[in-house]
Amino acid sequence: DVAIRLDGAPVEGNRFRLVIASTLRRLFLRINPFWGSEQAPIRFTALDPESTRQLGNLVKVLSGRVPHDKRGDQEHGYTSHNVFTGELSLDCGLTVDGELFPPVPGRVVKLAADERIRFVRS
Repeated sequence: DVAIRLDGAPVEGNRFRLVIASTLRRLFLRINPFWGSEQAPIRFTALDPESTRQLGNLVKVLSGRVPHDKRGDQEHGYTSHNVFTGELSLDCGLTVDGELFPPVPGRVVKLAADERIRFVRS
């Protein structure tokens, strides 16, 4: 169970199998589970348990191949947006940059990206 607010607005539902947030365009192994169209630095995707019941659906989501008619469609269990801030209220454990954090009752995780650091790529 996770209560989620993105840019101050609540996300429908509270049961999610997978919640991913990153400032990266693509994750390791070419995983690209983000398809939000907003111009914001944090990419966010949440999947409810029903949407990932079949392994094929999970593979499609992680590779960014969700059908266009179902993208961002909470009716199908997919939520993906680009946002400036996020807030997650949760009791379960979580992983940040590969570091595992144990469950803590009543934990609130705040997400923000101020875009002050730029990297040069050649």
